Amino acid sequence: MTNESEGDSRLTKHRTTLRSIGLIRLDVWVPAAAVQRIRDLEAECSRDVLEAARQAGLLSEPKPGLTEAQQNEIVALVKSGKSMSEVARVFGVHRSTVVRIVEKGKKSK
Repeated sequence: MTNESEGDSRLTKHRTTLRSIGLIRLDVWVPAAAVQRIRDLEAECSRDVLEAARQAGLLSEPKPGLTEAQQNEIVALVKSGKSMSEVARVFGVHRSTVVRIVEKGKKSK
């Protein structure tokens, strides 16, 4: 490769790794349009893999948040003397979530 091709805006340096082996890295000058096509194909493949994993049940959806009634119940349980860790276990949330809800309850009053 000559330095002339480095100044050509139609060519882009593209680094690729053979992922199956993980040992070989290639730096090649290829047309910018080809690099963009490679990126588009990789993104499309990633979307397809994620969708297939969702359909197979391998990816879980985020858990829904606590309702207002559940948050009020959390505040009431903590005020009644239950530990924040115990309340967190009962509702299946992290202790910091209970702390945040209780602090929010204190500020709103």
